[in-house]
Amino acid sequence: MKPHLEQIQSTDKNSFSCRLFNLHHFDTKLHFHPEYELTLIEKSCGKRFVGQHIGSFNPGDLVLIGKQVPHCWLNEIGREDSHHATSIVIQFRENFLGDNWLDATEFSGIHKMLQLSERGICFSQETSQILAADIGNLLQLPAFEKLISLLQILQALALQKNFLLLNGHQNLKLSQEDCNRIQIVFEFIQLNFSEDIRLQAVAEMMYMAPTSFCRYFKKITRKTFTRFLIDYRMEHARSQLIQTDKSITSIIYESGFRSLAHFNHQFKMLNTFTPGEYRKQFNNMRFYL
Repeated sequence: MKPHLEQIQSTDKNSFSCRLFNLHHFDTKLHFHPEYELTLIEKSCGKRFVGQHIGSFNPGDLVLIGKQVPHCWLNEIGREDSHHATSIVIQFRENFLGDNWLDATEFSGIHKMLQLSERGICFSQETSQILAADIGNLLQLPAFEKLISLLQILQALALQKNFLLLNGHQNLKLSQEDCNRIQIVFEFIQLNFSEDIRLQAVAEMMYMAPTSFCRYFKKITRKTFTRFLIDYRMEHARSQLIQTDKSITSIIYESGFRSLAHFNHQFKMLNTFTPGEYRKQFNNMRFYL
């Protein structure tokens, strides 16, 4: 499974691309491209990778991603409810309206938003619900109306105050080789996170010494391998706490943690409260992450 530089094909000389993906499951590899991308998830659930970010996604997930930022949406292996994955993906280049259109005062809000998108922007479910119909309508509109509607959608997003920046800083721009290599690690973690993963084994898989691998991995992801693995396992545990009635103990071990004390310590560091308190906050919410 190797990520790639995606070549976006705009049909009929359109200035941007708007496509509906109706799949059995999301399996696009980690990739990047010179286009900005707005993705709306209509069906399915799983893990979202944007730059150095790992998160869960669910229906209504609405994310704007900057140019050349590595990203992918992957379904959780073995989850029947992750099937029938549907998304609408809009992609456009910075100059799709001309070289200097973003310098105009009328587009200052959109300009600022696109600059922030280098860190990945996840909009609220409320924003997603408001704009979902407009985004869906782009698929049927005539070319001119489609362009106007896209600008209106971008302006509406630029006015939103309730959003989450997925990365704390601007993402590194990775080479194709680096993107390919780091995907090997992502795939391995996705398949084996619940098992005992040894650094030595992962380094050997990359044909590197452990110390060299650790330096390389941190340069690419801005996280140590240990921290990245903990974050992945923690994201899985959080989603299980919300969407299942499994015992906290079973979730801990299923997520790859081998110590209750270690899990509780890590969980409270990231969430400021205990797993039980976290679950209680969402005990009336039964949606798929």
